[in-house]
Amino acid sequence: MKRAWEAEDNGANDLHFDAYYCELQADINSAEVEGEISSEQAWYLRETYLRIQRGVI
Repeated sequence: MKRAWEAEDNGANDLHFDAYYCELQADINSAEVEGEISSEQAWYLRETYLRIQRGVI
């Protein structure tokens, strides 16, 4: 995901960006719902790798 964001930030189109983003978001959500990670851990991952800010969505 970091490489995908670098490409996006530099104006390049990563054809798989949407797939990477959705897959990672689904994995984080699943792990949180299943109790594998805490809500705090889930938000850290969302903020770090998906650039989602808490309270914005």
